[in-house]
Amino acid sequence: MPERMYDSKDPLKAEAAREEAARAEAARAEAARAEAAQEEAAREKAAQEDAVREEAANNSSRLARKKDALLHPFTLPCGLELRNRLVKAAMTERLSFSDYAPNRYHHQLYEHWANSGVSLLITGNMLVDHRSLESAGNIAPLMGDQREALRTMAENAKSGGAQVWVQLNHAGRQSSRFNNLRPVSASNVGLNKLGFFARPRPLKAREIEELIARYVQCSELLLDCGFDGIQIHAAHGYLLSQFLSPLTNLRTDEWGGSLENRARFLLQIVRAVRKALGTAVPVSVKINSADFQRGGFEQDDSLQVIAWLEAEGIDLLEISGGNYERLVFFQDRPGNQEKDSTLENMRASTREREAYFGDFARKVKASCSVPVLLTGGFRSREGCLRALEGGDTDLIGMARPFLCQADFGLKFLQGHLNDINVPSVKLGLRHLDDLAEAGFWDAQLDRLSRGLEPDLNLSASASFAHILKREAGKAMAKRWANLLK
Repeated sequence: MPERMYDSKDPLKAEAAREEAARAEAARAEAARAEAAQEEAAREKAAQEDAVREEAANNSSRLARKKDALLHPFTLPCGLELRNRLVKAAMTERLSFSDYAPNRYHHQLYEHWANSGVSLLITGNMLVDHRSLESAGNIAPLMGDQREALRTMAENAKSGGAQVWVQLNHAGRQSSRFNNLRPVSASNVGLNKLGFFARPRPLKAREIEELIARYVQCSELLLDCGFDGIQIHAAHGYLLSQFLSPLTNLRTDEWGGSLENRARFLLQIVRAVRKALGTAVPVSVKINSADFQRGGFEQDDSLQVIAWLEAEGIDLLEISGGNYERLVFFQDRPGNQEKDSTLENMRASTREREAYFGDFARKVKASCSVPVLLTGGFRSREGCLRALEGGDTDLIGMARPFLCQADFGLKFLQGHLNDINVPSVKLGLRHLDDLAEAGFWDAQLDRLSRGLEPDLNLSASASFAHILKREAGKAMAKRWANLLK
């Protein structure tokens, strides 16, 4: 900038002009320094964000170098390599609106979980038939054209490098009166749960065949929208589990009677889905170790069905147990002291080894070659490592811990978090406790879907109110939408 002219005959004016010029130059220099500092801060922030993204994207190669069984990669029979042994297991997501489709809350939730470092995210159950929802907030992929919403959900979930599989389900008799006043099942055996569930009617043989086709339709649609694999839910007392159990399947046709007939529905679904998707796409099944009900689906039954599933070429078997009448996956709740020898043995094993179904997983590993995902009860890295190194399981499934702490997955994998405390809520009445517990965890999932931190101080009464309001409100919205069509 040209030097300012001043009157050399007036020393005071000349001095003032020089001072003014110096101040201006200093201000320009300060502004330049501030701008440079801002640019540097922006570069540092961008570099930090890039480093976080790179850490998530390259997690498998970085973590696998460590001598830690939880961090070792694992190859499935279909040839797919999972980058480590930690899986985010399925949890129901009561987030959809009256269109039954994924929305901004699903996208936010899965964008969050995408950076958890896990090898595999299994979605909450999506329902193959919108008339038989497990929850009023379920996704039903065949209702309307959901391709754009499903693609966005898949893209967000896969953005951190994890595999993303969809769990497909049909609730059967475990579709509440909020959603279905005339549910279907294998037979007309009602569900004893405070009157929340209507007595089902038996499915006709033609309807069973139609449902098999729906599983195939859903699988093909979801793979086309970018999801990586399919898990078929045959546990927890839902429709396929109802067909497996002699307590709820009283049929005398080809779909009931012997274990082979009771398993026919599940096996034909697996066979049809595998044929449609090919051998390179992972297909998984979630099955009960047992129903934990006298005269129901027992461990020996489960081992035989698993042998048949192995022959069908499934890629992964997830082991669980129980149903709405015996919620054994909440069996660690304080005060849950049901007198049952099987449950007592399970509790003793859980106290020793953490995993609810660890004893049964060992039997499966000894009897077949299907990779095993063991879910339920794990609360420490030590427990996970003991199960992996002892050969009890190939993969570790965890669910509720991902709702306890927003950054749980990555910290747990990296060893910055060795234990996780999973709280429990209790109203004092067994069946209401189940609802309060479900409401508590749904409230945490809802907060994560809105970008909020979990609130683990939520009371049992507030949790109970949350689940009733959630289910009733969403069910009513869906009914009105269906009536207006």
